[in-house]
Amino acid sequence: MPACLYQVDGATVSPTSLTMGPWSASAQHGGPPSALLTALAERHLDTDENLSRLHVDLLSAIPLEPLQFESSYERKSRRVAHVEVRLLNTERVFAQATALLVRSSDAPQPQHIAEPDKIRSPYEIADIAPPAWWSPPGSTPFHSHAVAHRFVSGAFDRPGPAVDWIRLKVPVIDGIEPTAAQRIAAVSDLGSGISAVFGPDSGFGMINTDLNIGFVGRPTGEWFCLIAESTVAGDGTGLATARVLDETGSMVAVTSQSLLGLHLP
Repeated sequence: MPACLYQVDGATVSPTSLTMGPWSASAQHGGPPSALLTALAERHLDTDENLSRLHVDLLSAIPLEPLQFESSYERKSRRVAHVEVRLLNTERVFAQATALLVRSSDAPQPQHIAEPDKIRSPYEIADIAPPAWWSPPGSTPFHSHAVAHRFVSGAFDRPGPAVDWIRLKVPVIDGIEPTAAQRIAAVSDLGSGISAVFGPDSGFGMINTDLNIGFVGRPTGEWFCLIAESTVAGDGTGLATARVLDETGSMVAVTSQSLLGLHLP
């Protein structure tokens, strides 16, 4: 099994088989490119800046083949900057992200601090292997092989909300330890999958066309808990949302995904 999600050589990005998604053996899952775009945006971070927001547009199926990346940086004010990153080939842009970088400053102690969620630790729960239909025989897709799942509630094959501890098991970029923000971006794209409202026998599914993450401070750790729920309208569209907790039970991010329905083959 590959030891990372991507190999990066200059401006060329080569995905490994661990980036494969659930819809096609020739297309990537949304989690790996979201994490990659995060890593590329973080290259512009100064030591006193935080990644405050990440908006990822998944514009079309992202092929399992080498792509190029390009980025631009614009300082908006003394404390705010924007970074734009794109994954593309000579013909089209497949995914793009806008990152909001915010410079930190001295601040007094908040007069109200939210109590951490009282939720079972991931170290009290065993890994739960995804069902066979999540992974074609002989394949190593992202959602079943590059991450570990430990459900507090919900299940892969039980439609409805879910609470799931998820850990990225490999680096996003070969040889580089992933940051917490990269880990959160990678696992957050799974929110719509673990909280799906259609079961595997329905012949219908919802794919996300974007991923929005609002970060709180500078998260740390490897295990992150998604408290995820999907809401679907009668016209084949929907929204998946999640609160993301760290191992202390503190909220470190809030995510949303715009959903689009499709009939499965």
